[in-house]
Amino acid sequence: MANEALMQSKAIIWDFQQKLSAADDISVAEILKGYLHEDVLWHGPHPLNDIRGQAGVYINFWKPFCRSFPDFERYNDILCAGVYKGDHWVSTMGHFAATFKEDWLGIPASGKLLTIRVGEFVKMQDNKIKEMYVLVDLLDVMRQVNLWPLQESYGVEGWWPKPHSYNGLVVRAQEHTETRKTSKLVTNWLDETRHFDSTVANIDLLRHKEYFHPNVQHYISSGFGASRGIDGLKDSFQNPLFTGLSQRKLNNHHTQFADGLFMGACGWECIKGIHSGELLGVEATDKPVKIRMMEWWRRSGDVIRESWIMLDTVDLLMQLGIDEFAKMHDIQEKDQWL
Repeated sequence: MANEALMQSKAIIWDFQQKLSAADDISVAEILKGYLHEDVLWHGPHPLNDIRGQAGVYINFWKPFCRSFPDFERYNDILCAGVYKGDHWVSTMGHFAATFKEDWLGIPASGKLLTIRVGEFVKMQDNKIKEMYVLVDLLDVMRQVNLWPLQESYGVEGWWPKPHSYNGLVVRAQEHTETRKTSKLVTNWLDETRHFDSTVANIDLLRHKEYFHPNVQHYISSGFGASRGIDGLKDSFQNPLFTGLSQRKLNNHHTQFADGLFMGACGWECIKGIHSGELLGVEATDKPVKIRMMEWWRRSGDVIRESWIMLDTVDLLMQLGIDEFAKMHDIQEKDQWL
């Protein structure tokens, strides 16, 4: 029964997203009524943050989004679902493609094609969406309009592909043995990082080779960037976080679940710590930070072959006293005077 309900939930979310792609800033309101609970909780990236209720989601997110990107389409690369603490969850990851017609969240429109990375974790109740966690890579949007406000990324910007196996849309019921194998592998890895002594910054003590393929690919939000191999993961993601944050508490998830060869996890305080070292070009502030994060993994055989990591980097930097939107506007004003 749980499997059938999860398949139904996937179908509902897929249908919802397809209808949104055909909507405008007026019709989108009716679509939301059909799929969202009236008192839905919507958690998004800074500066959108938390929104309550259908009307709030429409006014604050979808109406301005549709006006800024009137021809947008949704391209999903991962679709998976699972049960966590008795609740049914669906996750999607991919991107929007659209012409950037009007300014959005203060980011100036380019009039050109734009792709927007997006990830979602959705909690279902009575065949409607009760709660949503949404991340879009706003720094990557700034990059595409040539208003990059950050230092050079640790990894490579711009690469956010679909799974190399081309099987990320898990639309059929999966073998329980495969799902359990994925869950065990990733959960064991998460447990190892969770229990790693937060006072030790030497990530070589982690047993990466037991969990990852030698040529594992990591696709990480703007500011961190994509990388290849175990050393790439260390250089583009783990080293910056482990040396930049002390008193770390990792993997504080709202939900995590496996579905066949894929697993997803989401937490709005996924990583907590004290900013005690340089991070993203910002010297230590000794401020406490909480990092909003989503992650997806693809297992191949007995190891992790690919992972996608989305962070709310803008929110992280705001906690360190750095406003990336203000920096973007400063760059824009300087460009206008040149």
